[in-house]
Amino acid sequence: MSDNPKSTDEIWQQRISDAVINARKTEISAADIYGKEFPPIKWVIPDILPEGVFWLAGSPKIGKSWLALSISLAVASGGLVFGDREVEPGDVLHFALEDNQRRLQSRMKMLLPEGQAPSDRLRFNTEALRADYGLIDYMGEWMGDVITPRLIVVDTYLKIQSGIDSPSASQYQIDYERLAPLVKFANANSITLLLVHHLRKTESDDALNMVSGSVGMTAAVDGVLTLTRERGQDAGYFFVTGRDVPEEKYAMTLQDGCDWRLEGKAEEYALNENQRNIQDVLRDGSSKSLKELCDALDLEYGKNKGNVRRTVLKMLDDGLLDRQGSRYRLHRAEHREYPASNSVTH
Repeated sequence: MSDNPKSTDEIWQQRISDAVINARKTEISAADIYGKEFPPIKWVIPDILPEGVFWLAGSPKIGKSWLALSISLAVASGGLVFGDREVEPGDVLHFALEDNQRRLQSRMKMLLPEGQAPSDRLRFNTEALRADYGLIDYMGEWMGDVITPRLIVVDTYLKIQSGIDSPSASQYQIDYERLAPLVKFANANSITLLLVHHLRKTESDDALNMVSGSVGMTAAVDGVLTLTRERGQDAGYFFVTGRDVPEEKYAMTLQDGCDWRLEGKAEEYALNENQRNIQDVLRDGSSKSLKELCDALDLEYGKNKGNVRRTVLKMLDDGLLDRQGSRYRLHRAEHREYPASNSVTH
């Protein structure tokens, strides 16, 4: 035994020195990174959902659990998601923590074609351990039991949220640290972890600010998917953003109350919808100015004249409208018309 035991400060300084030595070992030069060959990013849904941890956030009872389940079913079988997006098959673990087996059976029968059984590559559990109490090990064991682990869905995140808390820590720090083990697990294993969560009740122009919780909730993860629609409407919007994902807003429609379909990019879909509405207004053979078109469409002229003008110019280029000075009317020759459809709410 040493005659001169180290003081608390000396022990602490030694720990810091050891930590610095270990931290320096992880340094790498820009040239080395530049010359590395990395495997391609794995996509669960091309251009929408890659590997990593992602939020799927929406208001209560908006259809996000239906969407999560349809993704799981499609990935397990290697089928289509959103009606037209082909996905590679893989093994899926789906924590349906707000459902029971009866409801899962009913929903699968509604989503799958008649007579088609789900793939046995999809595994369910209606119970889960907490993220800081066994869940990481559980997911690791599942990955070791299957051939091609591709997707893990947790519906909903609050059911597995860690109990980490500290009176001296900010809510940002708490939220970030709760998610850190999940992010580390997903990135180390090149798998997608989709966490279903809620949106705030308050509106925001920034979709990331709509995710319930502090900014740490969105800062910690690799990307965010938000699903929005008005009550009673079949149409809504699907916003996608992430570190490896091109930011985009899509128009979506909910068919038969359960099956989400992607209609295209929101801006393009809205343009087509505006064109249909203008055609309907002018179908009686009248001609109208931009101001009269806005009035007929119940749009405030000052705020919407730019959008209406862009739509009108596009319709002129497509041969759908004729111009008479500052007034517009339907082209008299035969022309392509946009079929009526359930409109996306604006």
